Amino acid sequence: MTSVDCFGSPFDTKIKVISPINQDCRSMEPLTVASRSSGFLQPLFLLLALSVSCTSPRHHSSTKTSKAIHLGTEGSAPISMAGLNSRVPNGKTIGHHHDGFLRVAQFKYSYNSGFGLGDSEFQHLATQHIKTFGYSVADGGSSLFGNSDSKRPEFLLGGTITKASFNTFAPLAGNYSAASLTIEWQVFDTFLDEVIYSSTTKGRGQGTRDGAGCVEKAVISSLDHLLSDQGFVDVVKSESQGSFGEENDRLTKIIVNVNPQAHVYQLPGDLASVLPAVLTVLAGDSFGSGVLVSSDGWAITAGHVVAGKDEVVVRLNSGLELTAEVVRIDRPQDVALIRLPGSGHPFLDVIDQSAIQIGQDLFVIGTPASEVLEYSVSKGIVSGLRELNGKKFLQTDAAVNPGNSGGPILSVNGTVMAIVALKVSGLEFEGLAFGVPIDALSERLQIEWRN
Repeated sequence: MTSVDCFGSPFDTKIKVISPINQDCRSMEPLTVASRSSGFLQPLFLLLALSVSCTSPRHHSSTKTSKAIHLGTEGSAPISMAGLNSRVPNGKTIGHHHDGFLRVAQFKYSYNSGFGLGDSEFQHLATQHIKTFGYSVADGGSSLFGNSDSKRPEFLLGGTITKASFNTFAPLAGNYSAASLTIEWQVFDTFLDEVIYSSTTKGRGQGTRDGAGCVEKAVISSLDHLLSDQGFVDVVKSESQGSFGEENDRLTKIIVNVNPQAHVYQLPGDLASVLPAVLTVLAGDSFGSGVLVSSDGWAITAGHVVAGKDEVVVRLNSGLELTAEVVRIDRPQDVALIRLPGSGHPFLDVIDQSAIQIGQDLFVIGTPASEVLEYSVSKGIVSGLRELNGKKFLQTDAAVNPGNSGGPILSVNGTVMAIVALKVSGLEFEGLAFGVPIDALSERLQIEWRN
């Protein structure tokens, strides 16, 4: 499902991230304030302009912060930093430089798009900070569907600066700088593909006279207020999502009638015969893949492809589109069971992990990147059978791309061994993708295959 496969943060549609723009200041000289020690703070590019104002800002002798809640051993669901945006208008006066014992304003500072922390600086600073309070941080930017330890971020955290102040004080006026930021924080659920929590907090920071350090301290101060918010903690901590090991015995078993050995194929020669059982799953503005596993309309796909939906549209190889019911989703393993109306559907047999051999050939079918590429086929081998964080996976070197999520991984006999789950991506990675084996999917969704 392309909107949540971490190809470019889905959060971008909700919270835009900024990169500083070096504007043409023409006759005005920019004041560059940079951190001498941390490297986190980008140049502020605050424009200087003469001001007739003589008002002095209120001096905060210390930065008051709320005590962040430590999550302890239970930790959080995997979370990743998205970015920091701003709604403060460019050119808005946000403070002054002061001099003398009376702290008389000498000139003003006007807001510029370069004020604050850039995307990568914010991500690094915030990531390191929340880790100290027990949060499990997943690097959503390094993967297509997840990262190397299978911790795809369940949540993305980003902020928007709504108010800002920045003041500097010459030696006679105190010899320091002060920043204040009001930040609207939002938590984006990558599974539901929507913002599920927001909170506005204020942070203050002080730094050296040239401005170094005060803005990043204000960001951290605001972040600490968020981390002290019990409502935020309840949303992102692990127990709110349910641990992977929780029992599914209370779920009613779903009987799926199958007819093993009804279809005997030999791939790739019989690819045209198996394609009718493969689905393109259309879920609003996004899409994924799936596969029919019974003639009476039962089909399996990835959980995030259909998350938040009661119904989705599925398109068959013939071009026919049907409305399918979303019957059951398991979030931890990211699998789902859907049902198409009617009977007599083409379908593929399933095979459990015990019949899979490392090194055997396999085929992946799905809709990578674009709907115009639906029913694309890639070939690879079973590279391994893994258990990561208590979850079972089939590892493969087959080409997997966004939109393949939920599509079938087939044996040479055309049986479904697994469905596409995640892929590790990056300059240092090649040919590292994972699928959820049928037996793991069956256990999580409480499916009983019956002849």
